[in-house]
Amino acid sequence: MNEDELALKAAVDEYEDEYFEDMRFEDGSITDPFMGERDSSDRRYPQVYHLPADLYNRVGIRNSGYRFTVVSPDDSTPTVLFKPKTVSFGRKYIKDKAAILHEMIHVHEETLSDRRFTLHKDALFLCLYNKLKAKVDQLDDRIFKQLQFHDGAERALRCGPHGILFYLKALELDLRCGWEPETVLGFEKIKQKPGVSIKVAPAEKGRGCRSRPRRQKE
Repeated sequence: MNEDELALKAAVDEYEDEYFEDMRFEDGSITDPFMGERDSSDRRYPQVYHLPADLYNRVGIRNSGYRFTVVSPDDSTPTVLFKPKTVSFGRKYIKDKAAILHEMIHVHEETLSDRRFTLHKDALFLCLYNKLKAKVDQLDDRIFKQLQFHDGAERALRCGPHGILFYLKALELDLRCGWEPETVLGFEKIKQKPGVSIKVAPAEKGRGCRSRPRRQKE
């Protein structure tokens, strides 16, 4: 690992703790209302609510097996490869916080691709939506535009296709960082569309994740 890759890894580790407690279902995150303890011996509840501890351990970037690498040429666009598990950056982007956060969302989404996280992802979607609806004007209209085939295709041509869970998390990161909306989505490539206004909240103070996810009771 060269000096650039060490610096990139340090940034990823910092942002992981600061901004992704919700996608790791940490205690105290916005997903807490859905993560209440239940007695795993109670057969009335499906096993989906009592995921094995080792499955939780694979959530997030540190234990995902993904390598963050720096490649040539220097202006290579950041790219996630699922096989092998690699996230590559041209040197131009290794200090671009929005670009790094963008690719980190992709990795988090992939670590939640196991079908046993279906309800967790639904809970995360709802929590992000509820957090943003009071801070983003016309959030429903923005989601609708993101889903429209024609409008969504236009955006995809510029920054690739992205689902609504990705879109909501990207908006949430914009708010926490004090950036213009859709900065994380498109690395500032996408201009705000006319007729849709957004209230930009002051940057939220990020917090580290000092506790671990709740585990299944033995």
